[in-house]
Amino acid sequence: GMTSVLMSAIGLPVCLSRAPQPTSPPASRLASKSHGSVKRLRKMSVKATPKPEPEPEQVIKNYTEELKVPPDEDCIICMEKLSTASGYSDVTDSKAIGSLAV
Repeated sequence: GMTSVLMSAIGLPVCLSRAPQPTSPPASRLASKSHGSVKRLRKMSVKATPKPEPEPEQVIKNYTEELKVPPDEDCIICMEKLSTASGYSDVTDSKAIGSLAV
């Protein structure tokens, strides 16, 4: 083609060829082929009646678990025991901390 002519004009040996076209099965063969499992699924979905949607509170109850005793673990953020109450009551008074410490 034109590209090989231009490339060979500047002294480069060129041998360009076209990529082979991918072979695909004929469309008529695909259309005539039937898959029984696909038809069965379609029939089942048409006949299936929709389930009533559960209440939001019930969905939350299904995915949560109420613990009677808190686990004996440390908080991954503040490293306090999860079984103890957390808060700022044990923090030292801000007046006691000097301005240079901050």
